[in-house]
Amino acid sequence: MICPACKAGLQEYKYHDLLVNVCPNCHGIWFDPDEMKPYIEFLLREHNEIPYDKIALHRKRIAVESLAEPVRSCPRCNEPMEKINYAYESNIILDKCPSCEGIWTDADELYRLAMHKKGNPKLDKLGQALTQEGQRIQQMMDFSQLIRWFPGSLWGYLYNLKR
Repeated sequence: MICPACKAGLQEYKYHDLLVNVCPNCHGIWFDPDEMKPYIEFLLREHNEIPYDKIALHRKRIAVESLAEPVRSCPRCNEPMEKINYAYESNIILDKCPSCEGIWTDADELYRLAMHKKGNPKLDKLGQALTQEGQRIQQMMDFSQLIRWFPGSLWGYLYNLKR
């Protein structure tokens, strides 16, 4: 197989029970379908030094249509690959083959993918707090709907006084 980025010959590399194709020149990696996720999980288990993902609350999503990068050919089936924004808004732009569904990662993208997968504990706590607040608001809304159904009760009387 030929590297879609620099046209060097790809070399097979065994990592745990996965066999991936690595470019010795630009260090990009070709993943056949269902190989990238376990590869990143192995990587995260073995390398605790990979930092947490940065919190970017106001990050703007890159539209892949606006990129001026050349279309690359799939090293497996030679079809033109599509640019995708991993996880929709991570801004990690990968090349994916629509035919064989393999994914090409440039050298720096794999590290960024591992950071993204690792997440950020502060962001996780913020997400949990927002979820709990949403549940609390929903319970209050459900309770107010319940009050409307019992207009003869004290709660219904008090509710109707406010209106």
